[in-house]
Amino acid sequence: MFQWVMNQSIYSFTDYKAFVLETIESMENQGRGVRRRIAEFIGCQVAYVSQVLAADRHFSLEQGEALARFLGLLEDETEFLFLLIEHARAGT
Repeated sequence: MFQWVMNQSIYSFTDYKAFVLETIESMENQGRGVRRRIAEFIGCQVAYVSQVLAADRHFSLEQGEALARFLGLLEDETEFLFLLIEHARAGT
């Protein structure tokens, strides 16, 4: 959906939030406005996206699937994102 260069592969992360935050920061203008676009794309409020990325809330797998499409992840990368989300949700 957007043109950017990820600094690291998703496979180098053990926390999906860290991956998403680093990916956002690698975007043009350090990701300004991207949280709003993510919220619109996955169908939630911007405040919820901010809470997920900064606190103990987590995306659902459905939201994770939409996020993967937003980020342009490949199928294998999307599956890995799901595993990271499930792992994070299991710890809460």
